[in-house]
Order: sequence, then C-alpha cells, then structure tokens
Amino acid sequence: MLEILNKGEAKTPFLEFGDEARITMQDETGRNIFGDIRQKLQQYQSSQS
Repeated sequence: MLEILNKGEAKTPFLEFGDEARITMQDETGRNIFGDIRQKLQQYQSSQS
C-alpha cells in the first residue's frame, strides 16, 4: 500500500502461481500453538468444458 501511495503503482512482486504461504502461531515461549497452515497458490481451472 505504501508503495502505491509513494510511487503511484506497485512495483514489488507479490504472490505468483506456485508460491507457498505458511502461517504459524507461536506462544510467548516460541512454541507452535496449532501447527503450520500451508497453502500453495494455484490458478483456478474450471471443470466445465
């Protein structure tokens, strides 16, 4: 958002197909609370022909 405000458009690449996002929640001691959530970004393909 700051990049758009400062430069008028986004120049930094964001997520691309094939990238994987991982989310982890840790407590104050650094212990993983609920395990990692991992998701791979894939392009939607319709099952209709």
